[in-house]
Amino acid sequence: MAVSVDFQVGEKYSNRLGSYTVQSIHGDHMGVEYADGAKQTLTIAIQEKVVTHLAQENVITEHTIRREDLFYRAVGNLLATKFRIIAFVPTHAVDSFKSTCLRLTDQQLDSPGITLHPPGTNKRWYELRITFPEDVTNILCFGSEATIVRSTREWYINNNALIQKLLRLGFRFGGYQDVKRIEGRVPEVHRAAFQFGLRG
Repeated sequence: MAVSVDFQVGEKYSNRLGSYTVQSIHGDHMGVEYADGAKQTLTIAIQEKVVTHLAQENVITEHTIRREDLFYRAVGNLLATKFRIIAFVPTHAVDSFKSTCLRLTDQQLDSPGITLHPPGTNKRWYELRITFPEDVTNILCFGSEATIVRSTREWYINNNALIQKLLRLGFRFGGYQDVKRIEGRVPEVHRAAFQFGLRG
């Protein structure tokens, strides 16, 4: 539903063609001049809808950027902790693991952090895990779908989708991570959030 916009002569507004200044108002129409000097007569009711839609799109965009900022901040937080990315791969899932995970890195099946299970293992599919030697629940949050769990020896996150996203950012299996390589893959709009997280 469009909001009522009180267009005023001399004030600036925007539509999909760009920013314009209201020059005159006559009934349900207004004369406008765009920043490039082009002039146009617009219907006020239609421009109210346009202003409403643009405002909604801006809110959605800002929400998306904030959500992504939280992700990239968590990526920085992760790099500021001690962790390993590991994989448990049953033999019947090796081909899929190679095509979905190893292709994202320059690593091989015998790389550190990758454990091949022998035939007959009751694992249905490969499992990707981030392990921590200490509790990081107070400093690291990837959201509700990536819960940090405690076992008898360590804390860990089991989440194949999250870890594949990290691999696309340049993470590797094992403990060594090339922070500069990863930072170079963080979109510029989220770089400040990443760097904030990296500071711990």
